[in-house]
Amino acid sequence: METLQRIIRARKRITCSFFIVLSCLTVGFGPPVLTDSDLGNLRLYPHQIEAIAALAMPEVTAQAAIVSDVAAGQVLAEKNAHQRLAPASTTKIATALVALQRGQLEEQVVVQESALIGGAQMGLSPGQVVTLEELLYGLLLRSGNDAATAIAQHIGGSVDGFVEMMNQEAEALGLTDTHFANPHGLDAPDHYSSAYDLMVIARQALANPTLAEIVSTQEVTFRGRPLSNRNELLGNYPGADGIKTGTTSEAGECLVASATRDGHQVLVVVLGSEDRYGDASILLDYYFDHYAWYPLEVGSGSLNRFQDSNGVWRTLGLQDRAEVFLPRWQGALLRCFRQVNEERAMGTSEPVGTAFFYAGPWPQAQLPLYVREE
Repeated sequence: METLQRIIRARKRITCSFFIVLSCLTVGFGPPVLTDSDLGNLRLYPHQIEAIAALAMPEVTAQAAIVSDVAAGQVLAEKNAHQRLAPASTTKIATALVALQRGQLEEQVVVQESALIGGAQMGLSPGQVVTLEELLYGLLLRSGNDAATAIAQHIGGSVDGFVEMMNQEAEALGLTDTHFANPHGLDAPDHYSSAYDLMVIARQALANPTLAEIVSTQEVTFRGRPLSNRNELLGNYPGADGIKTGTTSEAGECLVASATRDGHQVLVVVLGSEDRYGDASILLDYYFDHYAWYPLEVGSGSLNRFQDSNGVWRTLGLQDRAEVFLPRWQGALLRCFRQVNEERAMGTSEPVGTAFFYAGPWPQAQLPLYVREE
């Protein structure tokens, strides 16, 4: 019992020390001290406390959901993210990804009569010759099951051969909750994925400039007929730029959606939703309201100047633009600490020190410092 009590006391001392350090780092910010038994003397503005509380997963109707920043690759909120569910036509993201890995946009595809299966249709005809690029637009905008099957038969030699390629790709991506039984997403035994796995597939697809352009397109004309994108967020949600809808009786309403603002892209997945666009909008708003990319800068004040060994005043700077992804409440805590080797300051082509960036006590980046050209 005495040993246990000593351990508890030691943990309390460590926790107390942590928050004392954090409090010291934030001295001078000017906020009131908010004392709590769990927080110690952590100095934060009231709106920062509210922002921390708001980081909980928003309430959505979807059975499973996830939010992530594309560049950071960081999962920000999730609900049943690894639950295996019917993915419906979000399957077609993987179909398109494998098709571009194995084929070329200009390839000529002869449409077989067996490709004209039920459900959503691109409007193909037996014996028609189309390009793989045209099929990809029909696949991802119109969600054509005929396009998916035609792609599979052309690239894989057969639907089964192509589905094997899809499962090989899922394995290569390290997906543990995904198995494909077809290229279009109609409900079938042993055809499932998860919100997390679809996020990984979508991130891989968005890294392909061709696929990123296709899923952001609202409408194209195919042989005289319009193909409209079924993703209703495009043109309605600020920054929306992809990626794929899906609906079946087993899957319910599904949506993989992306949006980009100020050069940064967020990805959300909702499966089994009662209102996919409402749920997706809530999750996108959650991201933009509570997270941001912050530039890493060494500043321009007196701390950024020093005299070298020859008495010459030097100004420090970073060579390249850099950013760090943080919850907004941590943005005000971002600080730069410098370590300079003054003996190396004569030359400007090599680093003369290091800039250490912290958000409170949490290290964020370590970048080389250079002497700026005056």
